Amino acid sequence: MTSDAKIRANRRNAARSTGPRSAAGRARSSLNSRHHGFSTSAAKNHAVSAEAERLARALAEDDSSPQRLAQARVAAEAQLTVLRIRAARVALLSTTALRPGRRANLQSLQLQAESPAADRDAPERIALTYLRRLPTFAGLAQYERKALARRKRALAALNRLP
Repeated sequence: MTSDAKIRANRRNAARSTGPRSAAGRARSSLNSRHHGFSTSAAKNHAVSAEAERLARALAEDDSSPQRLAQARVAAEAQLTVLRIRAARVALLSTTALRPGRRANLQSLQLQAESPAADRDAPERIALTYLRRLPTFAGLAQYERKALARRKRALAALNRLP
């Protein structure tokens, strides 16, 4: 049983952590989920939507009921979101090791590593760059966990349907 003091403390803490209070702060925070575009529906992107529909039909076995197709669409959209997040992570990893404004490719990374005039401070600089990008990686991980959970729930629901 929770004590009265604990309940009062929880209420005080909740009152302090209600999010932004100003209109500008609320407007800014409302855009957080759309920052990377990973929480938006695939239906808003026609190329992704067509791929999600193709995958959903394959998951639902073309002659299935509308309920199976609906669950398969949720699972397909979640799978495509996972793939987009992983591609974004790879792009972020490949560009983080380079100087800003340069595109990553294997050959440039090899030349940079094999160069006799390689900067001795390069490992520290790269490590600091990764540390600065850590919040972005954490955000991508959070989006990925949510998409994986959404896919898992949709596939479980799909398997329960006749």
